[in-house]
Amino acid sequence: MIDYLLNSLLNVVPERKAIIRVCTSLAVTGLLLVGCTTPTSSFPNEPLPPLPDNNETATRQLIDLINEKRASGYTCPSGTFGPTQALSENEALEEAALKHSHDMEVNNFFAHQSQNDGTRVEDRVEAAGYGEFRKVGENLARFSGQVEASDVLDIWLTSDQFHCRALMDSDFTEVGVGVVDFGDSPYWTAVFANPQ
Repeated sequence: MIDYLLNSLLNVVPERKAIIRVCTSLAVTGLLLVGCTTPTSSFPNEPLPPLPDNNETATRQLIDLINEKRASGYTCPSGTFGPTQALSENEALEEAALKHSHDMEVNNFFAHQSQNDGTRVEDRVEAAGYGEFRKVGENLARFSGQVEASDVLDIWLTSDQFHCRALMDSDFTEVGVGVVDFGDSPYWTAVFANPQ
């Protein structure tokens, strides 16, 4: 049985063997919609250890699965999305995703806003050198136990309107995925964007 925490609500999903907390964030030219953030008044801003290698197999599988779903269309909790273009991989978005997964692992938190330096997805995308964007979004997942990319996609597709919308939104044209797993609790971050 899997228990997953969605925007601070506990839901039980049968026939799974992991604990997951999922979050989503969407920034659109000044508008930020966020689920699962943890406000703090000050941040320690400690330097992180060297960035680990990304789990290239897991990231490739997840991007392929997302693009398969985009090609066929999907009915999300927020509505039906028709087939749309595949997302292109972007190195700057991957860097932003990987650094956030690494930050969450090292500093033991799970939120869109870094509990170490206070950055949000739009800050990390800018710092990675992505350039101007019209829209940016971020999906997070953390599992207890080893899982497949298909498990992450399934949770995002069914969890709430924002995760699924980010996956299927035709405004997004590029993606970067970062997976960090130092033990048995991998952190998954997907960053979606549309360049200016």
